[in-house]
This record gives sequence, structure tokens and C-alpha cells, in this order.
Amino acid sequence: IGGVAGSARIGVYGQHQVTNLSAAAALAMAAGVAPDKIWRDLTECKGAWGRMHFAKSKLGFSILFDGY
Repeated sequence: IGGVAGSARIGVYGQHQVTNLSAAAALAMAAGVAPDKIWRDLTECKGAWGRMHFAKSKLGFSILFDGY
């Protein structure tokens, strides 16, 4: 981002979310936000409850809940 290397583990899934976050980072850069702050703040991105939400069952397996 802005020539500053970094990585962020985010709590949303799907290639389309990468596109959305890239657009958000570009807008933040255009608004004058520092690249290191953008990298930090990407980790705060979360989807809405019930959209692409992983849960553990009582039997130990994972469930991807994506209802709306």
C-alpha cells in the first residue's frame, strides 16, 4: 500500500472481499491516511454477523453460516 510492504489477516472470506479492501485502501490513501495505519486498520475489518460466519458445532466440526 503506497509502496509500504505489509500484510493483514482479515476476518472476511472470498476474492471479492480482497477487491473491496483494495478499493478501501486506495480511498484511504487518497484521503491522506498513512500506509502503515491502513495496514493496521485492515485487521479490524469484519463481516456482518451471519454473513460468512464460521462456527464450531458441539460435535467439533466447523460450520460456515452464510444466511441473510
